[in-house]
Amino acid sequence: MRYPALCVLALLLASHGNASLAKEPARCPAKASNGAIELQDGRVLLAASEHSCIYDPKRRSWSRPIPLQTLRLQGRMTRLLDGSVLLVGGRNLNTRILEPEAVAMSERFLPMQQTWVDSGALDREQDFFEHPGVATLADGNVVAVAQDTEFFNTTFGIWLPASHPRPLFGYESLVALPDGRIWAIGGTVVQSQARDVVSYDGPPTTSSQKTW
Repeated sequence: MRYPALCVLALLLASHGNASLAKEPARCPAKASNGAIELQDGRVLLAASEHSCIYDPKRRSWSRPIPLQTLRLQGRMTRLLDGSVLLVGGRNLNTRILEPEAVAMSERFLPMQQTWVDSGALDREQDFFEHPGVATLADGNVVAVAQDTEFFNTTFGIWLPASHPRPLFGYESLVALPDGRIWAIGGTVVQSQARDVVSYDGPPTTSSQKTW
């Protein structure tokens, strides 16, 4: 063989390049525009504006991009009792008028199927325009709080509005307490909402039922 030294050098460079690629985890080309949340198996779901990815900390690797049903920014996610994840609220861009537009339809991520499905529309989506507070309750239902309040009744699969102690304006955090109450704190108002601890009387079955 002619030029054996060059052949050996080429093999060493090729093996070095393969080793470097093997150590570098695949990157999900996404920014967490709608947040990130831990799945039941310890992996992490990241939701960008158009798609999502799952990060596996054991393998230090990302999944392939998983498309969302609806383009959105500044929504919020919560994990349901069955392990699926609900994405609520946020906004997208109305290309006709080039203005932000509230997203009504919520989406549900099914980990086993690795897909998102539509999961019911908010009654007043304009009130959940920007990072609404979202929490899963002990009975499996979901509450979303921003300028208004709505409950997702998992039995009926619909969103229903409820009375609200006073409006928040996004970026607040919700904590579902063990005794059934919900603690809303923070948000874009000046003072803390820590005193807004309210009782939860169960999911509404009609749009007129008051649950706060």
